[in-house]
This record gives sequence, structure tokens and C-alpha cells, in this order.
Amino acid sequence: MLQKLAPILLAGLVSAIKSLQSGGQGGASPATGGFAHTQATLASGDTHGRAAIREGIERNEREKVREASYSQLVLLAARAPLAVSSSGSTAAFLVEMAQAEPSHMRLSVSAALSRCMLAYADAARTGGDTPKAAALMDSLRRTVGTASRSSDARLRLVAAQWCGTVLGAEDVEAKLMCVELAGDDAREVRVEAYRGLVPGTRFTMGVSPSAPGGGPGRNTGGSGASDAS
Repeated sequence: MLQKLAPILLAGLVSAIKSLQSGGQGGASPATGGFAHTQATLASGDTHGRAAIREGIERNEREKVREASYSQLVLLAARAPLAVSSSGSTAAFLVEMAQAEPSHMRLSVSAALSRCMLAYADAARTGGDTPKAAALMDSLRRTVGTASRSSDARLRLVAAQWCGTVLGAEDVEAKLMCVELAGDDAREVRVEAYRGLVPGTRFTMGVSPSAPGGGPGRNTGGSGASDAS
């Protein structure tokens, strides 16, 4: 039953997130000045202040619903992966939202992208040599390319992960993206990009990667701490 309903549920989640996200990001936080100040402002005749606080409350409510929707999308991708991977539109939508959402919301988007990555990886492995599979991969290449050029290191990390996991080591465009990302400022992005270029590479914290067969690895520099967060 879920497999039949999954495309409808997916469309509903995407539609809800879009409509709530476009509802506006502005407005003062309802916590500005503390609870007592908020209560006093609401009780006063300060029309502008009351409107700003109400707008902030509404914005926070919209964010809570969007976070819940992203969580439901994660569950849907796990239980009905074919609904997600039937086209590249879900991946493109999530990359778009990862750039549009405020910074404190992007962890929820990243979680959805990570779960969907597994669904798309399965589709890439089982799609075969068909026009539909080729169209899907072309769509995913464009989406991953957009993520790889993002100013957000978390999204560039997603791009490096998708290059290796979804597009695959034999994909020329994925390799070119990994070459670019291998020089990224964020260590986690560099590490993941190197994995895409040299599958099977092992890394230890603060140590150069060890390539398969004992070959030399690229020195990523820095400590083991994450730079992509």
C-alpha cells in the first residue's frame, strides 16, 4: 500500500515545504528581548512591535513544519526508495532548499539528501542501459554540479559524496567534479573528493590517505577536525 501511495506522499511533502518556505524568512524572533519583553509588547499598543513578534512566531511555526516534513521525507526515502529515485526532481529540490533554507535548518535538508543518496545509488546500479536511466543520470549530474559550486561546505561535501556513491567512479563528469573538490578549503570535502577519485582509499585522522596497493596518498593537511561544519 505504501508503495502505491508514496508518490502522492512525496508530492505532498515537497509542496508543503515549498509553500511554507516561500512564506517568508523575515520577521523578528519572538524571543527577542526575552519572554517578559515579548509579553509586554503584545499587551501594549505598539502595533509595529506586536506585528513583528507575531510574524516571528509564525515563521518559527513554519520552520517546525518544514523540519518535520524533511524528517518524513527521510522515512519515505528509506521505505519507498523508488518513489524518490524515479526522477531527479527530488534531488534537485533538496539541493535548492539546502541553499534557500536558513543555516539552522540545513542539517534537516542534509539528512534528507543523505537518505535520498542511497535511493538514487540503488537506481543507478539497477537502472541498466535505458533512455530513462540515462535521463536520470543526466539530471543528477546537473544537480550534483550545482551542489559542488555552492558556497556552503556542507553542500559541497554532499556533492563529493554523490559523485562517488551515485554517479560512480567511471563517470567522467563526476571525476572532474572530484578533481575540483579535491582542492576545497574544507578537509572533509577534500577527503570525500579523493575517495571519489581513488575508490577504496583509507584515511586516518590528520594523516595522508593511504591509496589501495600501498601507493602514496594526497596530503590533505590540517588536523582531523571537521572544516565542513
